Amino acid sequence: MITVSKTLCDTDKVQDIPSGEMIEQLEVQRKQLDDVIDQLAVNHQIMELFYEEYQSMKRRQGTAHLMNYIRLREELLKDLRRIRKQRCSYKEIFSLFGMYINELSAILEDQGVEILRAYRGTKFDPETQKPIEKIETDKKELEDAVRKVFGDGYRWNGMMLKKTDVAVVKSNKEEAN
Repeated sequence: MITVSKTLCDTDKVQDIPSGEMIEQLEVQRKQLDDVIDQLAVNHQIMELFYEEYQSMKRRQGTAHLMNYIRLREELLKDLRRIRKQRCSYKEIFSLFGMYINELSAILEDQGVEILRAYRGTKFDPETQKPIEKIETDKKELEDAVRKVFGDGYRWNGMMLKKTDVAVVKSNKEEAN
């Protein structure tokens, strides 16, 4: 690099003036930076396109979910009108409700929701069950057993959405020390 003295505004300053070889190196680096900037711009455009497609896909999925619920609601309304009009038997009504429960279960399972069921006589599990009733007993061996099941629980991607509602047996006798 060549150093040249130059006077500006009554003060002496020394300014570095790059040589021809250094100018060529700087020009090569500038072109490389321009190429990198161009590639980043292209990558940014590609990412924007991917994001737009992702958003579109989310909207389509959301619409599909809504359409499942709309279809199910319409079927429920149609069957409700039929039940009123024809005065269906309890057996027919229970059959219809069972069909809808199965369809809703399938929709939830398609979305990755795990339906948690409890069974009478099994040991109470505080991780997945919520005691909403306590049933007292004198029999210590029945302690912490599920006596009644009031509703299912739901877990999605490892997260508890709702615990299973149960009645739990609790001993009313205290152990002697």
